[in-house]
Amino acid sequence: MIQGTPPIKAYAELEKSLGDTDKLSTLMASVHNTYHIPLLLKWLAGIAVYGGLICLYLAVEDEALKAWLGVGLQLFAMAVLVVLVLIAGNWIRAIIKRVSALHRLKRCVQEKGGVLNKHGNLYKSLLKRINAPELTVDIGTRRYILSLWATVKRRRTLHLQDNGIYSYDKNFGYMLATPGIAPWSRFFIPKGMENDPLFTWYHSEMIRLPEGAHLVPEINYSAFFDSNKTNIPVFLLNPIPLDVEICENAHIHKLSDGDKLPNSLGGATVYSMSSLISVINRI
Repeated sequence: MIQGTPPIKAYAELEKSLGDTDKLSTLMASVHNTYHIPLLLKWLAGIAVYGGLICLYLAVEDEALKAWLGVGLQLFAMAVLVVLVLIAGNWIRAIIKRVSALHRLKRCVQEKGGVLNKHGNLYKSLLKRINAPELTVDIGTRRYILSLWATVKRRRTLHLQDNGIYSYDKNFGYMLATPGIAPWSRFFIPKGMENDPLFTWYHSEMIRLPEGAHLVPEINYSAFFDSNKTNIPVFLLNPIPLDVEICENAHIHKLSDGDKLPNSLGGATVYSMSSLISVINRI
């Protein structure tokens, strides 16, 4: 595995076997620029256009044209403001969910007479992937070693691969009512879905690769093992993605709470915070 290795070293290790498509995809992920240049260019282009409109507005003397340019500037500014609010909303939502989840975990551990130890910044994983567990929970003879994984943007499906790559799908959808409630809606419901529950969520997926491909950090769970306890590494999803899928041995399947990741991804057990708390409460 080349997880966490510098791009140049990764390239040197993989160029000997470029015919291997699996290693090629890993190589593409390893040299991926985390600062999405095309998106940055879009923002710079937008700023340039807005600046040009302002210069044109100041230079124009015709009052009618100046009025139209003023309306255009206001609409442009409102559109940018809406985008910024949506982006800020994602981060605020993620922070609130993280705060709430940690509070619930702390209360649960205290009620069970356990010990919760902090080993890193509990909010750093909202900004970047971390290669070390942030928390350990000692309950009786068990020790849970927790590595937090955040999905900040909503309606994203997390895709994992046993070669150490992850990516996200962007999901779009719309709501429909069943014919039993709204007979006219039968014309809009796909064949075979006529009896689905009210307000069914139909979605399509858009995958961005290789721009969206990244290497999963090599998380060192063993550094926090206790030889006198049963050590349980946990891949803790918070905030949770819409869904989690993994490609393992060329077979794609969904991951649920309690499923284990392959050893190439750390071999940890996947949980959401609610599921982990339920497991602790059953001890």
